[in-house]
Formats: sequence, structure tokens, C-alpha cells
Amino acid sequence: MIRRLLPTLLVFGCGFLALVWGLATLQSIFARERDQARAGVEARRDALRQYARQALREDLSRELAGARRVLKKALVDPLLDADRLLLIDQGEQLLPRPVRHRAGTQTPAKKLYQELRDPATRPTAPEPGSPWAQRLNLRRRFMSAVVAGDTGDLEATFRDLLTHRASFVIASTRDLPYMIALLGFFSASSKPDPTLMRRLLREGFALGRGQRMRSLQRSLLAHRARFTAPDFSFLRGRVIALCQAHGVTHDDFRARATARVRPHLAVPKGISGSALILEGRYFVQADGPILRGVRVDLPRMLARITGRMRHLRLLTADEGITARPPVQEAQPVARLALKVKSLRWMRLHHDISRRYRLKTLLTIASGLLALVIVILAVIFQHRKHRFLELKSDFVASVSHELRTPLASIRLLAETLERRTAGLDKVREYPARIVRDVDGLTFLVENILSFNRLDKGRWVIKPRRIQLDELTDDLTEDLAVATAAEVQVHTEDLEGATLQGDPELVRLLLSNLGRNGCLYNNRDPVVLGYGAERRGDRLVVSVTDNGVGISADERDRVFDEFYRPVDPTGRGVRGSGLGLAMCRRIMKLHGGQIRIADTGPDGTTFELDFPGRS
Repeated sequence: MIRRLLPTLLVFGCGFLALVWGLATLQSIFARERDQARAGVEARRDALRQYARQALREDLSRELAGARRVLKKALVDPLLDADRLLLIDQGEQLLPRPVRHRAGTQTPAKKLYQELRDPATRPTAPEPGSPWAQRLNLRRRFMSAVVAGDTGDLEATFRDLLTHRASFVIASTRDLPYMIALLGFFSASSKPDPTLMRRLLREGFALGRGQRMRSLQRSLLAHRARFTAPDFSFLRGRVIALCQAHGVTHDDFRARATARVRPHLAVPKGISGSALILEGRYFVQADGPILRGVRVDLPRMLARITGRMRHLRLLTADEGITARPPVQEAQPVARLALKVKSLRWMRLHHDISRRYRLKTLLTIASGLLALVIVILAVIFQHRKHRFLELKSDFVASVSHELRTPLASIRLLAETLERRTAGLDKVREYPARIVRDVDGLTFLVENILSFNRLDKGRWVIKPRRIQLDELTDDLTEDLAVATAAEVQVHTEDLEGATLQGDPELVRLLLSNLGRNGCLYNNRDPVVLGYGAERRGDRLVVSVTDNGVGISADERDRVFDEFYRPVDPTGRGVRGSGLGLAMCRRIMKLHGGQIRIADTGPDGTTFELDFPGRS
């Protein structure tokens, strides 16, 4: 049954595979459409992100351009708010100014201040003739004028002091306590000019050639790192007290001076071009060894850009531009991860996914439906073959049941023939009975043999066959097929051998001979069997002197149950299985049967066997 269903299974299997391939191709088209739709949505989002990124780059550049104008001022003016600015030169952070103090809790500046404030104390310089020694000499003159109450000498000495300070640079740890101490004496012992005090405490003095002498506020802030925290706090208090006494602005100084201690910024190395650093808090631009930057509020800038895009109707009211927090390292604006937050894009993605799922379900349903159809078709085909098998079994069973009574009839006819041999009237009856019984027996044998071949139950047993020996009894076998004399010529088979199943080859030659006897109106019936080598193949020919086969029947005579029309109009008995069985026998031997020649003078069949001897 499996062998019978195998062609059907192959056909339906190939068809199902082709359908699966088609559905898979269709599914890939659906997937490509989904990806293209998503890509279209993402392309629109990318366009909005690119617009926002370009707008952010322009805003950041404007911020930095505005900061450049105050960078130089902030660099030389400690009072200027530089917390938003960033300036690094040769790896040294200049802005924002690092707020740090000298390590320790000692107060050398306070001690020096107290010594300078005490008229009885006479500090001496470790190096006679040095600028610090000269400064101490001026202090002695100044204190003498204070004690004497000579205002003119006091003012003259103070002018000499300012001239000396402009001419010589002394360490700030000495200069600042010195100036704060003497300025306190000067403001308390005279009535100093307010402009002078404002310049001394806050504005500074222009010295020409672009140079300036820093005020006490700026000097103390600029040299914060040289003082310990207690010293700096003490000097800051003295400066603020002087500013309050003389009405000099000092709020910004107080704010700068009381700022909490902060270390250098952890700025990444190797920055080139412009980038966001420190988690997006600064936008910087590198110019050789100099790095300039400005502190930015990235969320606020993106909110402003979102407002502009809404005004241009690029975004709706529920949409906005946000950014993922930049990394600690430098990140160019071009690679900043911007996000378009929008319910519209989410709905579009949801619709695309929903349509794709629907198409996928339809594709799967089509595949399952095709599978059900294939299964049903195989089941119906199986039932059909089962019916045919039952029919074949029925034919085999009936044929088998016919064999026993036919054998009995033949035995009785032979007995009758022996006992009525002397009676002329009934002498032919037994012979006719025997001939008809042999014909029916051959018919039954043909049906049984064809049934075995058709069901694949005949296992071929090949061996070496001598063809002339196989046809020794052929004349006697064929004599019962016709009332005419049968002449069988097998001379051309002498020495011809082949590898095959003897029983099947004998059945093959017998069927061709009986076919030549049945379709024949001549007396005698002449049958010729011959064989010849054609290359590596053996061709056996069977020739009769029958009525021939018409041209329109040549392709049909090998079909099952087909019987050609006898041109003489005689009724020809037979099952129509003889030539069909011959073709199957040749197929089992790896050969083929063909009509080599046919006409009113007879027909020649050729049996082409493989070249095995």
C-alpha cells in the first residue's frame, strides 16, 4: 500500500512544499513591508531628531560665543562670576577657579598682621636690602608718622608705599597682611580720599602699558590657595570691615570669598572639536592646548527647542524632545542621543505591528488549510487504493477458484476423449473441451500473474537463461490458442542467452505468441523468434503473420484491459492484459518492448534487454 501511495505522497508533498515556499515568500514580503513602514516612521523621527540636534548645536555655539567675551575678563578679574565658564590651558584649569586653601591650620598671615599692627613690634627682614626689608622700613616711617600725628608725613609715606608696591612684587602671604594692616592704620589716622580707598579695596590702579595693580579684594581672591583656611577667613573679615567702613561695594567679594571648597573638574583628556562633557553640564571647544567652555542647562535648551518646533508645527502639543544623559566622557553633539517623545509614533508602531500580526495569522491559517487538504486527499487516495486492492484480491480469489474446476473439467474431457475415440460424431468434442479449458486456464494464469506484478508481489529471480531451450515447448502451448496449424521457428535463438527470471521470460514469449495466434486469419499461423546483439544490449524479436495493428492503436495496445479491433470482424477472446503484462515484465528486467513493424502481413515486436549474459 505504501508503494502505491508513494507517487501520490510525492506529488502532494511537492505541492505542499511549493505552497509552504510560496507562503514563506509571502510572509517575507509582509515582514519587508513591516520593516519598510517602521523605517518610514523612524526616518521621520530621525528628521525631527536631526533638526533638533542642529538647533541644539547652534544654540550651544551661541552660548559659547557669548561666553568668549567674558572669558578674558574673568581670567584677570577674580570678582567676576566665572562658575559658568571653563578655561583650561596646558592642562591647568583656570576657570572655574578652583576653591582651595593651603593645607594646615596655622595662621602665619594673622600673626604677621598682628605684628605689623603693634607699634612696639619691629619686624626685621631676613635679607637686608631686599624689597621686603624696604617695605618694613616704610612701615617704620608710617608708624612714626602715626605716633607723631603728622598727617602730611603719613600721607607722603603712604604714597611712597603704594609706589613701592607698584614697583616690586612681594609674596602675597606678606604683601596682603602688610597692606591690610597699614590701610587700617591709614584710614583710622586720617581722612583718606574715598576714590583712593575704592581703588585700593576694589578697583585697583592702572600702571600703564596695560598693567594694573590689583585691589585687596581681587588680590586676596587670586591668592586664596596660598593661605590656610583660618588665615584666609581672618584676612577676608579685615577686608570686609574696611569696605564697610568706607562704603565700598563688597557683596560679590563676600560671595566669592565664602564659596565652599571645590576641586578641579574631571575634564576628559584628548578632546578635539566641540563636545558635551561632564554628563552634559558643559559645552566645550578645543583650540590647540586651550579648552574653552560654558556651563549649559541641556533640559532647558531642549525645552526651548521643543517650543520652537511646536511653533513651526513640526511637533504637536503632546510631543517633545528629550536627551539621554550624556556619558562622563566627551560626547560630540552629533552623537547625542535625542528622543522624540510622542504618542503618535507609538500608535503608528502599534498599527504596523497589528497589521503584520493579522497578515501572519492569515498566512498560517492558509498553510494549515493546505495541510488539512493534503491530509484529506491522502486519506481519500488511500481509500481508493484500498478499494482497488480489494478488487484485485477479489479477482485473484475468483481466478483461483476457477482453476480447480477447470483442471477437473480438463481431466474429465481427456478421459472422455480416450473412451470415445471410436465414435466419429463425438471425436472432436473432447479436444474442443480441452482447448477451451486450456484457453481459460491461460486466461486465469494471466490474470493471476498480472495481479502479482501489479501489486509488486512478484520477486524476480534472475539467472542465466538459454532462450532456445526456453521455447522448446512453445509450439505445444500455442496450439490450443487457435484451431489453425501453428508453426514456431526458433532457429535464430540458438546460442542466445540472457540474465532474467525464466518464468517471467517464458510468460513474456508465450503472451506474444498467443497474441499472434489470436489476431490471425491465416492457416498455418507462423511465429518467428530471433535474437541479435546491438552493442551491449540483446534484442529479441517476435514476428507473426497476423492481421497487424492499426496506426491509431499502436500507442494503446500496451494499456491494461485494451483489446485491439480485429479487422476480420471475428470476436477475439482475451482479458486485454497480455501486452500490458509484457511491458511490466520488460520493466522488471530493465528493458523495454516496442512495435518494430506492423502491417497486413504481420507484426514484429522487439524486446530490448540490457547487455547481461
